[in-house]
Amino acid sequence: MSELLSAVAATLGAPEELIQRSADARAAAQGVDAEQVLQAWAGGDSPVPAVAKAPEPDPEPAPVVEEVAVEIEEEELVPAEDLPAVAVATIEPPMETLPPVEPAPLAGRILLPAALGAFAGAFLGIVTSAVAAVFFIDNVTAIEGEALFRAAIEVEILPFVIGMAVLSAVFGASLGVLGRKGPGFFRSDMKVLGGPGIVPGALIGLIMGAVGGGVLTGVLGTETITEGLVAVPIGSAIWWLVLGGAVLGAETALLCHVTAVPAGLTAADHADSGEVRARLSQSVAVPLVSLLVLVVVIAIIATLFLVFHEAAATLAIVISAGILLFAFLGGYQPSIKLRYTEVVAALAGIATVVVAIVMVVVVRGH
Repeated sequence: MSELLSAVAATLGAPEELIQRSADARAAAQGVDAEQVLQAWAGGDSPVPAVAKAPEPDPEPAPVVEEVAVEIEEEELVPAEDLPAVAVATIEPPMETLPPVEPAPLAGRILLPAALGAFAGAFLGIVTSAVAAVFFIDNVTAIEGEALFRAAIEVEILPFVIGMAVLSAVFGASLGVLGRKGPGFFRSDMKVLGGPGIVPGALIGLIMGAVGGGVLTGVLGTETITEGLVAVPIGSAIWWLVLGGAVLGAETALLCHVTAVPAGLTAADHADSGEVRARLSQSVAVPLVSLLVLVVVIAIIATLFLVFHEAAATLAIVISAGILLFAFLGGYQPSIKLRYTEVVAALAGIATVVVAIVMVVVVRGH
């Protein structure tokens, strides 16, 4: 052991007494011999402490299993109708979303509505001619032409013009619907929003029907012996109805389609389109209303001048003074706002003066 202690002391570079005390302490702590500790330090295997075997436990007795009688309860079968409904989730396949269709440009929205309206208007003109032949069969006459007699129908001017206007208004309403909704059946990028276009189509038809009736009776018609009757050549009337129907159809369908809002616009474009349409409506409505007011005013003034020609000079002075006063106020003080009440009050004042002048003329005349 002394040789082993000397070898460990030389290996670790420590005094033998210190190595011996450390080996004894380690041996006492691990329950082994001091020589085994020195061998481990000198390069041998680590000492393995002895482990006491635990006594084996006595085997437990097997438990006694008692037999217990178990009653099996039979469950009653419930019919399927009485069972509660169970929600079943159905998985639907995803639907393919088609990209939005961009509206056609304005240049490409002209030909198709005009063509549809022209064909429809010409067809309505032919139908009108066939129906009119049945109603005016008793009014057929003959007028002398350059070389031979021509067949004609005798009509009254005012009823004929009114009938043409009403009939054209009905046709115009139908053509307005065709102009707005018809192109969308042929091309998806020409669908429009809004109403069917009955009102604008009827107005256009009313105006063009009145003009056409006036042309037929005034230009193409020939005066007859009977006062208030004119003879309209049948051939000219048929051509006028067909060509006029085509022009009416093309114009009505085109205007009703162009003035509608195209489908597929974005929110910003839709707002801009509404603003543009409002401005266009105002730009058309203001001149028309002004023209109507002028017609009414001129008709009243002309009637006053014709009936009370003795006071025509005085009436002209009063009316001209009122017009100049309004013009002076509008030009001299642009900041002054002439509202509806001011205009009505001024017109009432001018009307009062005119009525006073008329009453004086009437009293003096009697």
